[in-house]
Amino acid sequence: MSRYSTRSRIINDSEQYQSDDLLENRGVKEIVQFDTPKFKRLTREEYNSVKYFRYYWRNGDRFWRLADKFYGDKTKWWVIAAFNFTPTEAEMEEGQEIRIPKNLSTVIGLFK
Repeated sequence: MSRYSTRSRIINDSEQYQSDDLLENRGVKEIVQFDTPKFKRLTREEYNSVKYFRYYWRNGDRFWRLADKFYGDKTKWWVIAAFNFTPTEAEMEEGQEIRIPKNLSTVIGLFK
């Protein structure tokens, strides 16, 4: 399953995307992009109740790759992203510590 299959799409109507040249060059009437996901915020108690691995972000890392490595399921990328309050990799910096929940089913239950 694609990580984008449940993401909503938005029309980007920012001024920089309204150029007739840009739209004409792309052969479109509007720029459609995926919306940034919004995750449920865990309470401090919920967050602190989860055991986790410490991981340091490296250049080229992706949430889906980490989910595949730690859980054997790349579709669970959102668990790592949500647990770290980071909806996209664009927010990450090399060397930044993130937490990867150990018990997948427990943390998924907290996000429901």
